[in-house]
Amino acid sequence: MKITIRAEKITDYARIAEINALAFAAYIREPQSKSFVSEFAMVDGLRHSPDFDPELSLVAEVAGEVVGHALFYPFAMLVGGQELPAVSLGPIAVAPTHQKTGVGGALIDHGHRIAREKGHTFAFLLGHPSYYPRFGYQTNMFGACSLKMKRADIPAGETQLEERLVGLEDIEFLRAMWRDWFHDVDLSIVPGASILDWITHVEHIISTIVAQDGERIGYLRYSKHDPTAVKMFLARDKAATQLLLQYLHAKAGDGESDTLNLPLHPNAHAVREYIDLPYASELTTWDAGMIHILDEENETIQAYCAGVRRGERPPGCVLYPPSIEVAE
Repeated sequence: MKITIRAEKITDYARIAEINALAFAAYIREPQSKSFVSEFAMVDGLRHSPDFDPELSLVAEVAGEVVGHALFYPFAMLVGGQELPAVSLGPIAVAPTHQKTGVGGALIDHGHRIAREKGHTFAFLLGHPSYYPRFGYQTNMFGACSLKMKRADIPAGETQLEERLVGLEDIEFLRAMWRDWFHDVDLSIVPGASILDWITHVEHIISTIVAQDGERIGYLRYSKHDPTAVKMFLARDKAATQLLLQYLHAKAGDGESDTLNLPLHPNAHAVREYIDLPYASELTTWDAGMIHILDEENETIQAYCAGVRRGERPPGCVLYPPSIEVAE
């Protein structure tokens, strides 16, 4: 069977959506399993992001029919204090009629080659740990990164803060806060200068600027149904950190979890500098969190993977942007 790999075209969009919808609808066969049926919507959303590269959105053809799709999305990643170009693989989908015929492998190999030629240092993904290692992916390279703070330890205080929509005028303020909190955290995805890096179109997730007396003091992204489930936490300084913690605690009310979960790396300088309250840290690796090194001569990513693999270096903290949340 001859498999042809090429970059997507506009005329492929409908077929790509169809393949993703069919490939990930596992609940039809396994009603108790999680199905990623919104992957096709995520692909479409990412096409509107400034960093999208159509040459890294690949389709596989067999006998003139598109039977597979793989997206390698570019990100700037901080590793060892350096900003490295990388790609996130996903989603990758093959039509049910052509699964287990080599289509997926052909897409992955071709995508690696194109990404390498474009100067990307590594590829990363969350995927099946028994499948992707055959294509050079190392498992247990990243996983959970969070601080767990008991709400009872958060003192009462000022909670009359205001939330408002993120605007274009906020982007530089947000990026400066992000660097304050994540400049020394491995595998941090560097947010871009687009509003799409900061707002979410998922109905149950709130992304907002937080202000006190009209002055910006932070940014929050959290579940509307459970404010203790925080997806991004940024504060301007130590005082603002305390205010935001008190605000989230009050917003959660009495019926939610007694623990506030913050997606922050315990080794970050800002965590040590700005948070005085007691917390438990969670820093683990998942076998599904994988990295494939594309540039074998890059010592920075080599050192990170080797250190994590030997248990000598703490794993990083991959926090995906709002555009990925539609698939959660």
